[in-house]
Amino acid sequence: AAPGAAGCAPPRRPRDRGRCPQGVPARGADGSDGAGLSPAPARTDQVPTKLFEAMAMGLPLVTSAICDMPDLIEGIGIPVPPGDIGALSAAIKKLATDPALSIAMGRKARARAVKHYSYQAAEPVINSLLEGLGN
Repeated sequence: AAPGAAGCAPPRRPRDRGRCPQGVPARGADGSDGAGLSPAPARTDQVPTKLFEAMAMGLPLVTSAICDMPDLIEGIGIPVPPGDIGALSAAIKKLATDPALSIAMGRKARARAVKHYSYQAAEPVINSLLEGLGN
C-alpha cells in the first residue's frame, strides 16, 4: 500500500487519519523514505498488534510505558509515560533529529520481529504443539 499523508503509514480506521508532525522525516530501517510514523496510543494493559507491525516494518518505536511494552521495545524504541505530552514530543523529536539512532533502532526492531515474531519463528512451536495433540 502507498504511504499515507506526509509519508505516514496508511490509516487503518477513519479516526487514524492524522498527519505526521511537520518536519518529522519518514524513514525505513534502511534509511529509505516512505515507512514513517504510525501512531498507536495505548491506554489499556494490552500490547497492540500495531507494535509488532511497526517492528516488522523496521521502524523505531515510541510507546506508552504500560504493560510489557517497555520490555518489548528495549533497545528498539523509547517508552513514554501515558499522557505525558512533553515526553512523547521529546521522544519523537529525538528520533526525528537523530537519523543514525532512528535507523539503528529500526534495524534492530526488524531483526527482533523476524527472530521472535515471524511465521518462521512460530512454525516450530506450533508444529510441536500440534504433534503433541496427535499422541
